[in-house]
Amino acid sequence: GVRNRIAVAFAPTLEAVAKAFVALASSTSPLSRAFEAVLANLDRLAIYAGTFATFLAGRWVAAMAVAALSVRSFALTLVALKVALIRTGIGALIVGAGELVYWFTRLSAHVGGFGAALALLRDAAVDIWSRIAMSARASWASIEASWAKMQAGIYDVLQGASDAVIGWVDHTIGAFQGSVD
Repeated sequence: GVRNRIAVAFAPTLEAVAKAFVALASSTSPLSRAFEAVLANLDRLAIYAGTFATFLAGRWVAAMAVAALSVRSFALTLVALKVALIRTGIGALIVGAGELVYWFTRLSAHVGGFGAALALLRDAAVDIWSRIAMSARASWASIEASWAKMQAGIYDVLQGASDAVIGWVDHTIGAFQGSVD
């Protein structure tokens, strides 16, 4: 099948590569002699590498310290600029718009693009507005319940007053009726 034809086509190439590796690994090849020289001087090469690394580390540590200091001062400068912009009226709008753009770009990067971010924002807005409407309906229901409770209280007071008047009238009529008989 196809596998056998591929194997037959690659066999001569693989055999040539294998022979080349055997020739490189023989003790008389230049590559083998280079490896032996490196292994014989490995301690010396390690010391050279350590010295070079120490030299570079010293230079880079100083450069990193300067860079860290400059980044920190740059960050403090940005904070001061942000505070100064916020203290002005239009500056607060600019900083706010900048923050919105910054967070929207982060959202876009995390959800896979501009369209996906807009879809998420739309879903969030729909949810928020539905909750606002639900809260308004609940507030209105609470107002209606309070009004109904006040009406019930008023009706109870009127009922009590009516009962008192009717009771007084009954007693009064009863007193006169007894005196007439």
